[in-house]
Amino acid sequence: MALVQCPECAKPVSDQTGRCPNCGYPVAQLFRRGIEIDLNAVESSTGRTCSILSIIFGAVAFLFCPIVFGLAGFVLGIIGVVQSKNKTAGVIGIVLSVVGTVVGMILGAATALSSN
Repeated sequence: MALVQCPECAKPVSDQTGRCPNCGYPVAQLFRRGIEIDLNAVESSTGRTCSILSIIFGAVAFLFCPIVFGLAGFVLGIIGVVQSKNKTAGVIGIVLSVVGTVVGMILGAATALSSN
């Protein structure tokens, strides 16, 4: 008898029980089929995805809606840093988002002033 994590609520569950006592997830079906779910891989994948989106949004913030894309990139970068084992891409996304927001706002102000 071993304790495993429930894929639904992440609480420890006996591998002998039919359903998770916390959320009711059918844990027994996972072991009958031989399926193992690695929650760390899912979290790492989410962190990587958020970090990549953070870099993209930070780059877009240079030219389009710097406050919106910069803030979104900043938040996604923080999520990427928290959830990913490799923090480099998340940190790059945060820095790029902040710089993109500042530079985008300066470029927008300069464009507005020059058109008058």
